[in-house]
Formats: sequence, structure tokens, C-alpha cells
Amino acid sequence: MKAHVIGTAVLLIFFASLTHAQTPCDKMITDADRAVREKHYRDAILKYNAARECDPSKKKAIDQKVLAVFALIEDQRDDAIRAREQLRQANGLIRAERDKARDAEQEANRQALIADRAAMANANAALALQSLRHDPTRALRIAEYNKQLFPDTRVSEANFYQLLGDTSLSFYMRRHNTREPVRSLAASPDGKWMAAGLADGTIQLYSTTNDEVPARSWSASEHRIQALTFSPDSRYLLSAGTDRIIRLWDIEQTGPPYRIYAKRDKPVNSLAFHPDGTSFAIGTEEQRDGTDGLLQIWSVADTSAPQASFTGCTSTITVVQYSPDGTKIAAGGYDNAVTIWASTQPDTPATVLTGHAGDVLSFQFSKDGKYVFSGDGDGLIFVWDLDQPEKPVRKLEAH
Repeated sequence: MKAHVIGTAVLLIFFASLTHAQTPCDKMITDADRAVREKHYRDAILKYNAARECDPSKKKAIDQKVLAVFALIEDQRDDAIRAREQLRQANGLIRAERDKARDAEQEANRQALIADRAAMANANAALALQSLRHDPTRALRIAEYNKQLFPDTRVSEANFYQLLGDTSLSFYMRRHNTREPVRSLAASPDGKWMAAGLADGTIQLYSTTNDEVPARSWSASEHRIQALTFSPDSRYLLSAGTDRIIRLWDIEQTGPPYRIYAKRDKPVNSLAFHPDGTSFAIGTEEQRDGTDGLLQIWSVADTSAPQASFTGCTSTITVVQYSPDGTKIAAGGYDNAVTIWASTQPDTPATVLTGHAGDVLSFQFSKDGKYVFSGDGDGLIFVWDLDQPEKPVRKLEAH
């Protein structure tokens, strides 16, 4: 009897499982519903489509489920669009803040540069005024250089004209002595003389203590005087110009040149005496055929030929200069660079300072020879540390 009851219960459980078992079509719908809950909308639609094919009698119910899935997809798309817009706005705010920070940094740098320029102009002006009584020519040089470096600072201009108003320097402003344009100027190291080279080839020498008339006047040629420089002892004046002839004048004599050097192939733009006074350097123009400008060293005593010609310049040379100790010589020009050699090694430049985009029109060694200050045609001034010549340590903008 007990065995019969157990057998009957097992049969009931079996038939119940047959009654509640899912058909394959129902399973497809169940799987599709699960895919919807898991947001796998593509898989859900595929499964709903398969269930519709499997059991067409449930087409209407399945179609409603598919429409509901499409509504969810549309909501998801709208959420994505809103999220992208929020991200775009956030990025815009970030960019705006970054631009604002950059503008603030640039303005701070500009104000710092203005302050630096004003401080340097003030320092130079004070040095010029300090030098006025014991070395007026040096004072004028400093003031003129200050005005060229910092034309946008009022102190440099005021200092320049204040010095020019001094009686010991008023010759610098007087124009009644000549009707010709002044193409070059030079001041003697001892501060006693100022020389002016004119466009008609005349050289006029003025005493810094008497500016009424020139103390000397020499007619060098019919061509303009491009360059003048005094010897270190202030006894001699070297001149050169577009006639390509270099002349040495004894400032104590009124007669012809003390020495005339062999004619050059190109006009001479710049001259510089070696600090010991035994030799001098010249820088020439580039020729029309494209031949490079020349940097040459001449012995004061030998008028026939240069002692050395330096290689490395690739265009017209506008300025040449020795370092204060005479161990280096440098040239700048239309190749946008300052090229520096050991003065005894003409074949290989020791250093080439590159970075200017415009022609190099002027440069100056510092008193200790460790720095070079160079200016170009674009109004930029570069400060170079010769121990680290790869790039300028500072850039200033002249306005």
C-alpha cells in the first residue's frame, strides 16, 4: 500500500512538470525580456523577431514589446546627446578658463618685461649722468645706446636730450658746420674728440671742448664715409667708405692721410681697432654676384695686404668688433647671426650665435667679454652668454 502511494505522487509531479514546461517560442520571449533588462537591445529585437516567426499567434504582443524596445533605444540616444552636450559645455568652460589663465600669464610677463626695461633704462641713465663730468663722451655713448635700446621708455629719451643739452656735448647737435648728411660717427677713447664722416667723403674732427668749428677737416674722397674708429690711444683715426679705400689719419696733422691701405674689392661697412692698437679689422659688403662679405685683419704698419681673412660669414657684414681683451673677434650682418672667432684662428668660427630673424645691425661685448648684446632689423635685442651660446638668455623688444 505504501509503495502504491509513492508511485502515484511521482506520476503527479511528472505530469505537473509537463504542464508548466516552456515551449521553445516562450523561451525565446523570456530570453528577449532578459536582454531588454540587461539593455542588450539589439539582441532583444533579434530574439523577439525569432519568437514572432516561431509563434505567429503572439505577433501582436511581441510587436508591442519591440515598440517598447525602440522607445528605450530612443531614450538612450537622447541621454547620449545630452551627455555629449554637457561634455561640450564643460570642455568649453575648461578652454575658456585655460585661455583666461594664458592671457593673464602673458599680461604678467608683459608687465614684468616693461618693468625690467624701465629698470635697465633707469640704471643706464644713472650711469650716463654719473659719467658726464669726468668722461662726457662715454656718457653720451651710454645715453645714445640707452635711447636705441629702450626708445619706449621716457627716462632714456629724457636722459639723452639732457646730456645733449650739456655745453660740453652740444657739438653733437649742431648742424651748421655741414650741409651733408652724417653717415658715421666716432668718439675717441680719451673723450677729447668726435669725428663725423659725411656723405660727400669729408671727415670732420671736433674737439669736445670747442664745437664752434671743426678742429680738422679732411677730404677723403668723393664717396660717402661708411665707418670711422679711433685708435686705442686716440692718436689716429681710421676711415673707410664706398670707395673701398681704408685711410689712417693722424689727428694732429691737417695734411693727407698718414697711411692708405690697398683698395678692397668691396665697400667697407665697419672698422674696429684691436685693443693693443697694432692691428684693425674690417667688414665688407656682399657683392652683387653673391660673393660673401669679408672679415679681414690688417696690420697698422702694413698697407699692402691683410694679415688674415676669416671664413664663416655668408652675407654682408654690418659690424665688427673685438672683445675687450682682444682674444675674440666677431662679425654680424645680413646672415642674421653673430659669428665669433678666436682672433688668432681665422679658419674656424668658435661660436655662431643664431636666433635673429632679421639682419644683425649692431652688437656689443660686455666689459668682461662673457656676454654679447645683439640687435636686429626687427627691433629685437638678444642677450647671449658665451658659456652657453646655444640660445639667448634674454630677449628684449625695442618699440
